[in-house]
Amino acid sequence: MFKKYFLTFFFAVIMFPAISQNCDYMYTSVKTPSGIIITGKISQTIYDGPAIPVISMISQEGEILWQIEDTMINLGFIGIAYYDDLHVYLRVVKNSYESATQIWKLSLLDGEIIWKSQLFPTDNDEISSIQNYNETHFLFYYGIVDNNGGTIAGYRIFLMDKSDSSVTQIHEYTGSLTTFKPILDKNKNLLIGYRLPGNSDNFAYIRKLNGLNFNSIIWDKSFNYNGWNQASLNDIDAMIIDKFNNLYALGSGDMFKINVNNGTEIWKIASFLSETRITDYKFFDNFLYISSAHIYVGATVTQFRVSKINLTNGTRLWTSYEANMTPVGAEIPSSTGDHEATHSFDLDCQGNVFATGYYGSANYGPGAWGIMKISSQTGQKMSDLTVTNNPLTLNLFSSGRAAHVFNDEPIFIGNLQYSSDDSARVFIKTDNDLSEINSKIYHCFIDSDNDSIADWDEDINGVNFLSDDDTDNDGQPNYLDNDDDGDGIPTILEDANGDGNPLNDFSDPLQPTLPDYLNPAITLSVDEKDMAFMIYPNPTKDLLKLHSSGYETFTAKIFTIGGVEVLNCSENCNSLDLSHFASGMYFIKVSNGEYSLTKKIIKE
Repeated sequence: MFKKYFLTFFFAVIMFPAISQNCDYMYTSVKTPSGIIITGKISQTIYDGPAIPVISMISQEGEILWQIEDTMINLGFIGIAYYDDLHVYLRVVKNSYESATQIWKLSLLDGEIIWKSQLFPTDNDEISSIQNYNETHFLFYYGIVDNNGGTIAGYRIFLMDKSDSSVTQIHEYTGSLTTFKPILDKNKNLLIGYRLPGNSDNFAYIRKLNGLNFNSIIWDKSFNYNGWNQASLNDIDAMIIDKFNNLYALGSGDMFKINVNNGTEIWKIASFLSETRITDYKFFDNFLYISSAHIYVGATVTQFRVSKINLTNGTRLWTSYEANMTPVGAEIPSSTGDHEATHSFDLDCQGNVFATGYYGSANYGPGAWGIMKISSQTGQKMSDLTVTNNPLTLNLFSSGRAAHVFNDEPIFIGNLQYSSDDSARVFIKTDNDLSEINSKIYHCFIDSDNDSIADWDEDINGVNFLSDDDTDNDGQPNYLDNDDDGDGIPTILEDANGDGNPLNDFSDPLQPTLPDYLNPAITLSVDEKDMAFMIYPNPTKDLLKLHSSGYETFTAKIFTIGGVEVLNCSENCNSLDLSHFASGMYFIKVSNGEYSLTKKIIKE
């Protein structure tokens, strides 16, 4: 199933010399022509706390093209604000408790940090960002700190120079706000969705500012209707601009399409996203796809919810109300364990949806990592898979964070829990039908016993706790035991099919679901007679001779009893010189491309 499992493991180990055994936890990603940019953090646990920023660029195969780690501690959040052909600009929140936003400029080629802006005392990690204004400047804005009952004390807008991050303030609004959602239209005018504090009948406004003079208001109006079952923007959760410069405003479960020139309503949808928040959106042909997740504990979303909307008339073609994940493993012990949520999605050439997120959420936290394919025609689930380390259980703090489609091939990136309080970024590639996981790449590979099986894959009983797994009852847990079944053969060598992956070898017909490395009855990959092979003399003082009557070419590797490779012969392997080896027991592994043979040898 995992076709690239160990090749990519080996690559990940090579590419992470600075990280050692620290794993990065993913925040956001974006697909670029050069690859996928990913932001995240290195911290002690999966819970919020002091952390080191990590920014990576990976290929569509999961290969790490470059990665940087910054020495900054107390990271609150890091996201991709904007990218072009040469650079990526990041929005970094210095501290999740005493928020301060900083903008970073990085080279898209190698990740070099070109500059970091000054710190701006932002209200929280949502009300600050940059948007491209012209070739030389960004529009940078943030909410003024207030911390008074969830309100902000207004907002400031700057022009930020792309060359050196210098800023010029161009607009300021002072006054309490509970909502501040800005977006630039195609003509460089700024649209601001806002809401004033007040009673429950207070509603939201949208204001258009002149892009050449941001103190000049072009129009300012509300979209509130008091009639029963009428769409109203009582608040504004998100604003989207399409390529034709139309505005889509979403809030309080309703949606409006608005003419940005004069603020007139084109169409509206009532009760569209009740009790949910927008997580992702895509335009495709003349349709808008929007995904959403439940906004609070007890909210009603219990599926991977995506909606498809006709942009001309606002007709909702479908919402994936029946797109429920197929449960895997034990039920999560939570009164809200049926919640499901889409974090991200992408579309194939037919408009089918590939979504990723979680299901079985425990209170506010995620649950199991789910991926799903949804039909573009009906909104029905076509297939789904759960990403987990053990098919008998759920990883309770696992969640998909990004879905990207390249040439109709979906990939998914997220965080997979591998112990009771740790989680790591993982890359998943599947086929278009989601029939199986073709590759599963841990970009952080922790292998405490050097047996080429990641620690989190040695959680045999599937309870997200490693110390209680001791298959051979020798008092040493599997993740620290490089001979997990106690048969005298290191786990790394129990590889009957010779693909470098001990996880997919099942040689015992009496126990077809038990891999060889956990089965003490399996001690050698194949018999010497079956392979028509002889290895002699054994023991030997110097030369070890290898002879095959059925195969002209073969390779040979010799390992210590701890599984460390000490000899690798790829051609002319009929005689191996062991005279320089220390006396003791070794293992030799001979492969002919079809079979592999593992045998104990003694060097006198």
